[in-house]
Amino acid sequence: MAIYTRDGKPVAEAYKVGWSPSILGWAPDSSGVYFEMSASQDVVSSLAPYEPLFKLSPLTEEEARRAAI
Repeated sequence: MAIYTRDGKPVAEAYKVGWSPSILGWAPDSSGVYFEMSASQDVVSSLAPYEPLFKLSPLTEEEARRAAI
């Protein structure tokens, strides 16, 4: 799952092996997108039946500066 600019530059992405994202929708203030992760394999889904909820959003200018260091 990723968020891109209109120019096609990625600004945020999320991935976890063995899990599949389901998009729930944009945040009301357009600061990111809400999604949940579900286990993609039967064995894993029986061990982890929950579906965690996350918010994917681009880094702030300060976070981007720290990440570049």
